[in-house]
Amino acid sequence: MRISHCGSVWRISSLPIPARHIVKLIASYKSPTTFFVLLEPALGGDLLRRLESLPGNVYPEAEAARHARALLLAVQHLHCRRVVHRDIKPSNVLLSGDGHVRLADFGLSERLAHKNGTAVQLSNWICGTHDFLAPEM
Repeated sequence: MRISHCGSVWRISSLPIPARHIVKLIASYKSPTTFFVLLEPALGGDLLRRLESLPGNVYPEAEAARHARALLLAVQHLHCRRVVHRDIKPSNVLLSGDGHVRLADFGLSERLAHKNGTAVQLSNWICGTHDFLAPEM
């Protein structure tokens, strides 16, 4: 991990953005070469492992709808605070022990600047995981 990038992660992780569907940051600290974060436990694994554990890799419709709703609420919560995640994928959506969604991995996230409530800075670089990028990227 680049130390220069850690500043961005540090700023995002220190924002007061607690939400039911976002993984909770317990503690974080930096050494001269490494950035460490301690997150709440995700005893249910992640969505990728959950999908792989299902017969035929098919989600039950009710569970998929519940997870999609929770993920949308997490993204809405972030966007209301001008935070763009930029790397949402199944392995970054964790599950609590009782199956509740927790969005995680803010390593590529960015907080947009604003003026009078309107974004004045747009992200202009492509990032994320290749297999999960929008086709137009």
